[in-house]
Amino acid sequence: MDSVFNVTTRDQPDRVEMANLNRMPGATPKMADQQWYKVDYLKHLISRYHSRRDRALSLTPALASGKPPNKT
Repeated sequence: MDSVFNVTTRDQPDRVEMANLNRMPGATPKMADQQWYKVDYLKHLISRYHSRRDRALSLTPALASGKPPNKT
């Protein structure tokens, strides 16, 4: 019985392509042109998310205190 999958393409990592940019938030045409691996794209996306999340979490104590933020 023949396999349904092409083994040679399954052994190679997927890359970001222009055709799937609409399904990959934060992916850019430049990433597709540079043929980024999808794994590297995901690392980039996760690191961007965590850096934004950490900044948002750092505001939590100030907001919880109920005091207006200091104006500088």
